[in-house]
Amino acid sequence: MLCSDALWNGQRTALGEIADVSTLVLTGSTIDEMVDEVLTSVTGPISLVGLSLGGIVAMAVAIAAPHRVERLAVLSATAAGPRPGQRMGWADFRERINTGMPVACAANELWPSLVSAKNSDNRRLRNIVTDMAEQVGSVTFLRQLSAQQSRVDQHFGLPTILCPSLVLAAANDALVPIVAMEKIANQISSAEFRILPGTGHLSPLESPAAIGTLLYNWILRTL
Repeated sequence: MLCSDALWNGQRTALGEIADVSTLVLTGSTIDEMVDEVLTSVTGPISLVGLSLGGIVAMAVAIAAPHRVERLAVLSATAAGPRPGQRMGWADFRERINTGMPVACAANELWPSLVSAKNSDNRRLRNIVTDMAEQVGSVTFLRQLSAQQSRVDQHFGLPTILCPSLVLAAANDALVPIVAMEKIANQISSAEFRILPGTGHLSPLESPAAIGTLLYNWILRTL
């Protein structure tokens, strides 16, 4: 949510050496619409990597269309349905965006929860986050907020995922606790569970080389 394809700039080149890489900004207004976006964006078998909302959608795709998904990597995501506090926060963002708040302000409010404390004053990363939000824009952000509201608990479907999977938690993630990621890994029989130290929610930005290596090896292990 609020991320452009720049989220994966630190991994795209390395992964491009061994795979055809495509990055999709999710614009549907429900999780089901986003699942359709993924499945119609490319043809044939796919290896899915998703972070946060992207990870939620990646799991939904793997559950809905197991014949299409060869590999699954889930980063900093939850399989649970929305909590009441989350619904209230999304509704608040929706109201303020609809009354003229720039989408960059939403990114600035979220900033402290997106990175680890060591990067809280990192101006370069903060500018990337703000620029991504502006690229996504208010219309797509509102649709992403609606999609978040449409989430359902996915834990019941996780045991049906049989493809080689990587579940990657960030040790300093303020939004998704390690225990939530571990629960996902425990319900996917083929999952490898890893914890990335010293990294917050947007791990591809904070630890680009480490994430790149993990994803590179994940693909090679399952070729």
